[in-house]
Amino acid sequence: MLIVGALLVQLQEIARAAAPAGGAASVASSAVLWGAGLTLFSSFISALPNVAYEKVLKTEGENQWVNNVQVRAC
Repeated sequence: MLIVGALLVQLQEIARAAAPAGGAASVASSAVLWGAGLTLFSSFISALPNVAYEKVLKTEGENQWVNNVQVRAC
């Protein structure tokens, strides 16, 4: 939900930047697109530790204590 909200704000900024004509509008539009891309990138990067944590927790053959030590060591 947070990502969707951030992207909606970015899309509003794109629409607002596209309304006035001129060279400054294209610079502002590219900056907003850059911000939207970085928002998506950061959301995927922030999901990676959760995926690694789930993998450690679901590893079979080890008990929960060993899994917790491995997670704390990372």
